[in-house]
Amino acid sequence: MPKNTGKKSGKNDSKAKKKSSSVTREEKSVSDETEKGFFLAQIEYLTVESEKFQKKCEELEKQNQLLISQFSSLRNEKKDITDYLKHSLLEKEEELDRLSERLQNQREAADQNRSTQQLKHDQLMAALQEQIRELQEQNRKLVGNLTDLDEFERQKEDLMTNLDHLEKKLEHQEEEHKNQIHDLEMKLLLEKKRLREEMETCTLAMEAKVQHLVDQNLPERARSVLQENAEMKACFSKLSEQFKVLMEENSVLRERKHQLSIDVEIQEEMIREMSRMSCLQRKQVQQLQEELKNKHQNLEQLQKEHSQVLAEMEALRPENPDPGSTSKIQREHHRAGGTSSVSHPTPKPKSTSCRTRAGSSHTSVPHYRKPVSQESPMKQSRSAMGFLTSQQLFNKLSWS
Repeated sequence: MPKNTGKKSGKNDSKAKKKSSSVTREEKSVSDETEKGFFLAQIEYLTVESEKFQKKCEELEKQNQLLISQFSSLRNEKKDITDYLKHSLLEKEEELDRLSERLQNQREAADQNRSTQQLKHDQLMAALQEQIRELQEQNRKLVGNLTDLDEFERQKEDLMTNLDHLEKKLEHQEEEHKNQIHDLEMKLLLEKKRLREEMETCTLAMEAKVQHLVDQNLPERARSVLQENAEMKACFSKLSEQFKVLMEENSVLRERKHQLSIDVEIQEEMIREMSRMSCLQRKQVQQLQEELKNKHQNLEQLQKEHSQVLAEMEALRPENPDPGSTSKIQREHHRAGGTSSVSHPTPKPKSTSCRTRAGSSHTSVPHYRKPVSQESPMKQSRSAMGFLTSQQLFNKLSWS
C-alpha cells in the first residue's frame, strides 16, 4: 500500500510540473509580444521626434543665416554711425568754439548793460516806494472813513430800532388812550343819564313833597325844601368836580398825543436826514474805493515792471560769472528786494507799459483802469518777489 501511494504522488508531481512549465511558456510568449509592441511604439515615437527635431534644426539653421546677415548689416551700420558721430562731434566742437566766443561777447555786453539796468531799477524802486507811501496814507484815510461809516451805520440801526420801539409804544399808548377816552365818554354819558334820571326822580319827588307840604304847615315844608336844596347842591358840586377831573385827564391825553406826534415827526425828519447822509457817505466811500483800486493798479504795474527788470537781469546774467560780480549782484538783489521769502496774494495786474531791451528801456506812466479780479498766490509770488512792504500794504487793503 505505501508503494502505490508513492507512485501516485510522483505522477501527480510530474503532471503539476508539466502544467507549470506550459503556463510559464505561455506567459513568456505574451510578455515578449507586449514588449515587442512597446518597443515598436517607442521606435515610432522616436522617429516622429527625430523628424520634428530635424525640421527644427533646419529652421534654426535658416535663422542662424538670417542673424548672420543681420549682424553683418548692423556692423556696417555701426561703422556708418561711428563715422557720422565723429563728423558731428567735430561740428559740435566747432559750434562750441563759436558759442564760447559769442558767450564772451554777450558777457561783455551784459557787463556794459548792467549799470544802465541797475540805474533803471533804482529809479523804479524809488517811484514804487513813493507810490507805496501814498497808498498807505490813502489807506489810513479810507480806514478812518470806513470806521466812521460803520459807527454811523450802527447809530442809524440803533435809531431805527428806537424809532420802531417808539412807534410801537406810541401806537399802544394811542390805543390805550382811545380806549380810556371811550371809557370816559361812556362813563360820562352814563353819569349824565343817571344824573338826569336822578334829577327827574328828584323833581318828581320834590313835586310830590311840595304838594304834600302845601297841605301841611309852611315852615316845616320850607325847612325840608332847603335841606333838599342843599343836598342837591352837594351832589351837583361832586358831579362838577368829577367832570372837571375827566376833562383835565382828556386834555392831558390830548396834549400827550400831540407831543408824541411831534416826536414822531422829529424822528422821521432825523431818519430822512440820516438816510440822505448815509447815501452821501456811501457815494464818497465808493469814490474812495474806486480811487484806491486805481492806485492798486498803478502799484501792480510798477511791480510788474520791477519783476520784468529782474527777469531781464537774470536772463542777461552770464552762466559762469566771476565770484566778485556774482556776490555784487546778489547784494544788489537783497538790498532791492529784502529778505522776504513768503509772498502773499496780491491783485492781478491787468497790463503793463514797460518794455525793456538789452540796450534801451521805455517806461510810460500807467493810466487808471477798471479793477480786475485777484490772481492766485503762486503767480503773484513770482511777479512780486522781494516786495514785503507792498505785500503788507495789499494785505491791509484787502482786510479793509
